[in-house]
Amino acid sequence: MRIKNNPTNLAFTRCRAFWALVVLFVFVCHPILAQDSDAHRCRWTSTPPKIDGLDADPCWQDAPIVNNFRTAWIQDDSQTYNPETTQAKLVWDRDYLYVWAKLNDKDIQANITQPDEQTWLDDCFELFLKPSKKHTGYYEFHVTPANTQMDLYIPERIPKAYAIYKSAHEFDFQSAAVVDGTIDDRTDTDRAWQVEFKIAWKDFYPTGGRPTEGEVWNYSLCRYDYDRAQEQPRLTSISPLKQPSFHRHEDFAEIQFLGPTFSTVPMTTSKVQGSPEPPPPFATQEIPLGFALDHPIHLRAEPNSNFVWMITQKNPYGPSELFRFEHTLHDADRIGSATKQTMVPAESDRVHYDLCFDPEFPKKPYLFIGLNQSVEGIKHSRIERLEFDPDSIASSEIKLVGSRTILQWPSDGHNGAAITFGLDGMLYVTSGDGTTDSDTNLRGQDLTHLTAKVLRIDVSQSSDEQPYRIPQDNPFLDRANVRAETWAYGLRNPWRITTDSVSGRIWLGQNGQDLWEQVYLVKRGANYGWSVMEGASTFYANRQRGEDPFEPPVKDHHHSQARSLTGGIVYRGPEPQYEKLKGAYVYGDYSTGKIWAIWHDGDKPSDAIEIADTPHAITGFATMNDGQIWIADHLGKSIVRLVANQAEDNSRRFPRLLSQTGLFEDVAKHRYAKGVVPYSVNSPLWSDGAHKERAFAIPKNDSLDPRIEFQNQFGWTFPNSTVLIKSFAIQEQAGDPKSQRWIETRLMLREQNEWVGYSYRWNQEGTDAELVDASGQDVDYQILDESVSGGTRIQKWHYPSRAECMVCHSRAANYTLGLQTSQLNRTYEYNASGQNQLTVFENMGLLKVNPQQFVHSPKPKTTPSNSPSPDESIRIQAAKLSQRPTPSDSSLLPMLPSALPKLASPYDDREPLDARVQAYLHSNCASCHVPAGGGNAAMELSHPTEWSKMGILDATPKHHDLGIAGAKLVWPGNPQKSLLLQRMARRGKDQMPPISSNQVDHRAVALLKRWIEELP
Repeated sequence: MRIKNNPTNLAFTRCRAFWALVVLFVFVCHPILAQDSDAHRCRWTSTPPKIDGLDADPCWQDAPIVNNFRTAWIQDDSQTYNPETTQAKLVWDRDYLYVWAKLNDKDIQANITQPDEQTWLDDCFELFLKPSKKHTGYYEFHVTPANTQMDLYIPERIPKAYAIYKSAHEFDFQSAAVVDGTIDDRTDTDRAWQVEFKIAWKDFYPTGGRPTEGEVWNYSLCRYDYDRAQEQPRLTSISPLKQPSFHRHEDFAEIQFLGPTFSTVPMTTSKVQGSPEPPPPFATQEIPLGFALDHPIHLRAEPNSNFVWMITQKNPYGPSELFRFEHTLHDADRIGSATKQTMVPAESDRVHYDLCFDPEFPKKPYLFIGLNQSVEGIKHSRIERLEFDPDSIASSEIKLVGSRTILQWPSDGHNGAAITFGLDGMLYVTSGDGTTDSDTNLRGQDLTHLTAKVLRIDVSQSSDEQPYRIPQDNPFLDRANVRAETWAYGLRNPWRITTDSVSGRIWLGQNGQDLWEQVYLVKRGANYGWSVMEGASTFYANRQRGEDPFEPPVKDHHHSQARSLTGGIVYRGPEPQYEKLKGAYVYGDYSTGKIWAIWHDGDKPSDAIEIADTPHAITGFATMNDGQIWIADHLGKSIVRLVANQAEDNSRRFPRLLSQTGLFEDVAKHRYAKGVVPYSVNSPLWSDGAHKERAFAIPKNDSLDPRIEFQNQFGWTFPNSTVLIKSFAIQEQAGDPKSQRWIETRLMLREQNEWVGYSYRWNQEGTDAELVDASGQDVDYQILDESVSGGTRIQKWHYPSRAECMVCHSRAANYTLGLQTSQLNRTYEYNASGQNQLTVFENMGLLKVNPQQFVHSPKPKTTPSNSPSPDESIRIQAAKLSQRPTPSDSSLLPMLPSALPKLASPYDDREPLDARVQAYLHSNCASCHVPAGGGNAAMELSHPTEWSKMGILDATPKHHDLGIAGAKLVWPGNPQKSLLLQRMARRGKDQMPPISSNQVDHRAVALLKRWIEELP
């Protein structure tokens, strides 16, 4: 309570001299105020009021009335309470708190006209809000009959707080006052005045922002009422104040912010659980290392010790570091807190790929590493030898005493540099073709260079003058114009090489080109065919062949199974759970996360068996000294180990027909079951012109939080058991919507925090759909089309394999491509009425929002000078006080949908051209072309990345240029030399996207062409 003639202590005492005469007693509740102990229920509104000073808006009609204004510090205040004198209502939504009050007043006084002045010297309505009992910060807001405002954030109750803080914060505080009477005529008799205002939650940043649903704050509503017939103003408050100070927040009443009443139909019929295949024999388990890990590339166990060596990258395309740490198991599950020792720091463009110890380590204290780095501006692959002080090897701080370059060669792209020692003591080194695409330098069959080969050298007597020697039994010593280091050739991009410690056989994994990934047994003098062959399949049949016959791979994996194969290890360890893997070559795939095992009896290989299906981006395998198999998960920033799979085999229960899934009430009519939520997107993925319908189902499970984790940029995170549904339809008569028929429904199921995709192919009658095999399927559909010769054409349709689904639905995109804020921020016709989908999901209680990600600091009204005044110093210190933290859990959108990200429709001419192009790139390209997305090109195409940061404008391609001289990724003004456009405009070899489409999106091609032409 501020008093008219005591400006020196305006912040808190607010009493005139006569109040000193008032005898204060312990507060006793008047019977009519019995509800004081209960929090006032502040209701949620979906229809915010118009701030006009009146309570005619629908939200006010059912809002509870607050009318217990009284002078509580007087022992018997029954005479001070009149429920008709002052009435107030409060409601709230995600953006504002709304307050209305009617104040009966026969003598209305309002002389103050400047905001943030001493408004309590006039008739005044006040609101106090204190978000936390445990913290000191609170807020004060005033409005007078003249609509003069005062707003204040007080970090801590101190003397002179008003003077110190009145200009410290900016508030979005909007109000209106309506007077039934006069302000300037004090001689007449007035009747009442009303006030209505709203305060933005965003400006509560100092105390954690908006309340969460159900949260209880402390608050108080107070009133100054001046009367010309009375010497002093009448002061009333709804709080049980024990002293005449409106700032006694310890006495404030409570207010509970009730959230919206959620309305949803539970989903109880889903039968989509488990897998149609028996669980593979192995799974993975993350190893807690005891320190934060960047993106791991490879690891090795140091022989006869507990130490592990690891290569990591800070960023997927950045330089790498090499470090060592001690691995000590506790309770067979956890690793003690480890301290890593960096041996080779990240530097410039140097990337390490592989490492292996000398066969006689530690007697010969050498570690060999394979890497790639610029030498005088030209990228080279290189093998280096690090030498250590033998006396330091057993300690936690090993000492590096020297290094030597053993071998290097120019290479920029497929770089090889994988290394292994054979049982013969020779060092085997891989090299790729040195380019980034289809062997454009024609090195695959060229024996005059070190590229595209397995090299075999003797480093046992390495010296500065002669780092290595040529073994005399290398296969091509007698052939002219052949690099003598060559052991085998015809390789594209070998990624990992290993030696079987028992048989001596050397295995190699290779990244393929268009269709196949390969596993090879390395043989003396072998020609593996690249680039005439891609594995066992013809690639460029007319290219020059080497003199030696082609050696087929031990195993070819089609891109429906693998897309970036990672070579592994031959298991010979003692671990009992791996008994069935003895002698197996264990390897995996970076893109699909699958792991296989294959055996060789000396004459022929076995079939490759899938032993695990993981979510990992696998870059390397290693056998630890205790026999465990460790795996580097590059994108997951983790090391995992292979463990026996304990999952129960429920494969027979998995629905083989769409009608068995429980997701449809009527399959033939494509009518969803109750609880299934349909949705649409702003920028759909191009699917060869097919019509698509989308929905999701979150089955009822009382033991799980059923909400979806909301975020702004990436895909939302759904609870386990969620099923995503997308159906595809084509027109059998081009241009005739009535000829539309369903051909495919895809499901994505989330279980154990991982997603798996399944496809169902519809029958010709359109009555049901059958589960497609795990390997996928290709079908030709005949389309009647008068625009083509003969009146018919074939539309090829690819039903993706389970592995292919996860290539696009990647970890980097958080798996759910269309279910993200910018895609869903649009209207959808629910029950014949158009509503924003985000608002609908909010009203259904489907969202789990972390407000900490969205609260922003208010702008200060003043900027402290270099030499702060005493008041500024107090404000600076107060800012350091601990206040209510921002909540981490809410079911409310962080702001109105209009303020949230939204993609344009690429096909809507009314949208800005730039926005349409960016939306198309986001939905069709960004699942891969983002950091850690798996796309080879270092582009960042996700919304809302700025054009200048995408890495495409005037950018020189790092990979294949399609034979276009001087090509750029995007050449402003020159569509013909813009690779982004040229890849979009083709199908087959070099198309983009590389999967999921057999037809060019001509409208999108025209869109990008126009955009490139108009670029400055």
